Amino acid sequence: MYRPLDPSGGIRILVLEPSNDEAQISCRLIPHHINSRPDYKALSYEWGSQSDLKPISLNGQEVFVGENLWWALWYLRKGSIITPTRLWIDALCINQQDEKERGHQVSMMGSIYRNADVI
Repeated sequence: MYRPLDPSGGIRILVLEPSNDEAQISCRLIPHHINSRPDYKALSYEWGSQSDLKPISLNGQEVFVGENLWWALWYLRKGSIITPTRLWIDALCINQQDEKERGHQVSMMGSIYRNADVI
């Protein structure tokens, strides 16, 4: 699901697919270089408790996210019925299982947030 990123500034943008309220939340990740100034909104939120996880589809695979993130995605999807929403969300755009990537991406977060259209 997570392909290696360009170490000189690679990031992943999450594309949140539009859908109705009842459909499963569906997203896909696309790689970009931070210097190419991709269009995206950065989502800043409290991770909250990870004890109540909810499923989403990410790159065609079922993954589980915390309730706060699930509701944020549900709300953002609801506001975009026709057009996909492009987001940067640390919990999903960073491979949380890869310590080296996670450390590098955290060091880039200032640039990631500065380059976002909206936070």
